[in-house]
Amino acid sequence: MSQRDRYFLAGMLAGLIAGVLLAWAWEPGAVQVNPAGLKPEVREQWAVLAAMAYAADGDLDLAQSRLALLGGQPREIVAPLAEQYISQFKPESQRRSLAKLAMALGADSVNLRVYGSTPVATAARPAAGLPTATAAATAPGAPRATPSATPARTIYRLFEQTRIACDRDKTAPHGRILVYVQDSTGKGLAGVRLRVQWADGQDLFFTGLKNADPGYADFDMQAGRSYSVQVADGISPAASGLDTDQLQPDCPNDGKAHYRAWRLIFRRVD
Repeated sequence: MSQRDRYFLAGMLAGLIAGVLLAWAWEPGAVQVNPAGLKPEVREQWAVLAAMAYAADGDLDLAQSRLALLGGQPREIVAPLAEQYISQFKPESQRRSLAKLAMALGADSVNLRVYGSTPVATAARPAAGLPTATAAATAPGAPRATPSATPARTIYRLFEQTRIACDRDKTAPHGRILVYVQDSTGKGLAGVRLRVQWADGQDLFFTGLKNADPGYADFDMQAGRSYSVQVADGISPAASGLDTDQLQPDCPNDGKAHYRAWRLIFRRVD
């Protein structure tokens, strides 16, 4: 994103913040708008927009000023909201923006580290009017250009895809996809990004945020959908046909909730 685009986005988000105030908080005859008196859902939207503006312009002082209008300490406002958005798999741009701002304000956690560190991968484009390496190599008498090495991407194989008939976790009111990402020896790998896709959408989730196994991650499925999962930080086959189902009729009648789940193991190829 160019600097001009960042300024445009920052201005647009600032305008959205003002729009939220006008739409939800400004009553006829009001002289001042007090963000601290907004409804909880509007205060939340204010904080999210402030975080997205910070992600665009990097102006921490301005972000703190915006959050200060809500009352309280900015870190105590943003950090819990970031954790909430991460746990609820809200839109990725919002998760990353909140996590980035929370860390800039001094908060720290595994969740924030995973989502607050945005990788920068940009390739320099040749300047207009300058010959490219390919053009120079084809010029008469010019030495042949040596192609630059392309960084190798990590390769994973789908080591296991197993249907679990009776998921006994009472905290999971839906079918789940249980994923384990491991190195070649079977040791769990934390911070690996996974991509889950279904017919009309997709999302990203990470290992190392739950469970004692650093390579573990899970994703709640919705009824009537079929999913596929693959490692996004590398090359891997997709585990597909991960369908949801109702309560399993053959599960024990023990008063506990039982749902269909899938267990996937991706193992790195060294």
